[in-house]
Amino acid sequence: MPMPDFNEMAGSPVEDFAEDFTATRRLMVAWGDRYAMVAALEFTTYPYLPVMEAYARSVSVVPFGAKQSAAGGGFVTYEKAEITVTYRLSSEDPQTVDLVTEAVEPNAEFRTLDYEDFRWGSTDGDVLNEDEAPSQLLRGHDYILKFHKLPVVPVAVIDLEGYVNAFPFATYTLGRTYAAETLLFGGGTPSRKITSAGVENFTLTERFHFKATGWNEFFRQAAPEASAYQAIYHKDKGLHRNHPLANFASLLP
Repeated sequence: MPMPDFNEMAGSPVEDFAEDFTATRRLMVAWGDRYAMVAALEFTTYPYLPVMEAYARSVSVVPFGAKQSAAGGGFVTYEKAEITVTYRLSSEDPQTVDLVTEAVEPNAEFRTLDYEDFRWGSTDGDVLNEDEAPSQLLRGHDYILKFHKLPVVPVAVIDLEGYVNAFPFATYTLGRTYAAETLLFGGGTPSRKITSAGVENFTLTERFHFKATGWNEFFRQAAPEASAYQAIYHKDKGLHRNHPLANFASLLP
């Protein structure tokens, strides 16, 4: 953004080397240019020692040269604005903002096995009672995406809750691609703040539940294919899916 015309005031800048380097400049601009000046100063570095990489961290505006409005009503107009900008040393460019955060959270569920398949002591021992059936721990995880600084939230975040991925779904940095129908979209949580300065952009968190065997296949305990996951069919409607399929690309901003 182009910088409006300004004058640096006498006694500016003031530099402080006590701990981390800081510097303060006092600038004079036309009152009507104050917002443009504040915007132009954002992300700029301290001009007198550019090798220090001290970035503008705070800006304040004070009116200068007051005039009482001739129209009355108690209003005051100003000719100039005194802008104070503070620079602080940083190894991180403030223009580097968060865009996407991804994470994996482990989870687990228990499945009770068929008690009639088990015996006490040996393969020909007493059959277990129903309340003695062992449980099997099934480990999995949730894949979590967080998007920052979104101007709008994809409509699919609401429409696709409870759907599974129709196509392979690749992570951003984890080097993993989830096979079709192994991710169940658990929903999205959009949030944003409204401050005195206006409405901020959205932060959107999306959660996907991973199941290695797939969400539309079911555990079969009976022979001849016991302990296997299989698709099931409705006698009249064909292949049964508990979870409909969707293209998860529409969930990505």
